[in-house]
Amino acid sequence: MRYHVYRLLPSLIAFPLLAIGCAPAPPKTVKVKGIVSFNGEKLTSGTISFVPTTITPGEAIHPVTVELDNGGNYNLSTFNAGDGVSPGQYSVTVVSYDRPPDPATPGQEVWSIPRKYGNPQASGLRAEIRAEDPQPIELDFDLVGEKNK
Repeated sequence: MRYHVYRLLPSLIAFPLLAIGCAPAPPKTVKVKGIVSFNGEKLTSGTISFVPTTITPGEAIHPVTVELDNGGNYNLSTFNAGDGVSPGQYSVTVVSYDRPPDPATPGQEVWSIPRKYGNPQASGLRAEIRAEDPQPIELDFDLVGEKNK
């Protein structure tokens, strides 16, 4: 009986290693970072989202939303911190509040930028991310308009 256990031992060790090596590779991502400002002043809080507008068959494309830091900076992440987004075309939205939504008082939020920037169809913000561009791609967005409109 001992003889059979020792013959199986290499297989028992090799099988998990082979399974790890066969895991699918994560989709290709492109590093993207930038700064978001409103009428020339950096936003101090909020989120920026990249929403895919085109999907290439066979390609995995994911929408991405990240927080802005207090200097308006962002660094896109899809699967791991700072890894970027899949190549493709995106609508971009930005949401920033002076007074964020509160479930206790719905509809009382106060936007710090025009509301249109929170809607992918109305924001007018677009991005094309190409794998062949030098990385990281720097995309700055200077939003304009009247506050809270």
